[in-house]
Amino acid sequence: MTKMAQRINNLLVIFSCSILLDQATKFLVLNNMNQYSSIKVIDGLFNITFVTNKGMAFGILNRPDYWINYFFIAIGIITIGGLLWWYFTCEIESRLFLYGLPLVIGGAVGNLIDRSLHGYVIDFLDLHIGTLHWPAFNVADSCITVGSFMLIALMAFFNSTKGR
Repeated sequence: MTKMAQRINNLLVIFSCSILLDQATKFLVLNNMNQYSSIKVIDGLFNITFVTNKGMAFGILNRPDYWINYFFIAIGIITIGGLLWWYFTCEIESRLFLYGLPLVIGGAVGNLIDRSLHGYVIDFLDLHIGTLHWPAFNVADSCITVGSFMLIALMAFFNSTKGR
């Protein structure tokens, strides 16, 4: 298999799996829970809590302004296009790059689907210690985070773009 064929394969598999898992979990939450309802999974640590987010990460700019959704859709499309361009033109052969960037792209597409269909992103993973809560997030956010850490690790710890 050529390097380009391997890149396309990595992208399609990781990208598709991340979007499928993201959209399937959001579908379950949307169709089986009421907004703001919560299911305790691990008492004092983890709940499934259905919330919506019209803003960006951590609820920044989470407001009812009609234009904000179109702004985030446009930014998402531009960002995804740029990441795809980087993925296919960059000569980095590291697995951290070849697996990390498709995770970021898949997560971005998952949240873009929500914005396009609903006008907001569905969040439901609620981590907390007692009453201290991390902002709710979803599978797409997790993919973006894990993929970003893989790319950061590549840049921070490895001189070579080959291997690892």
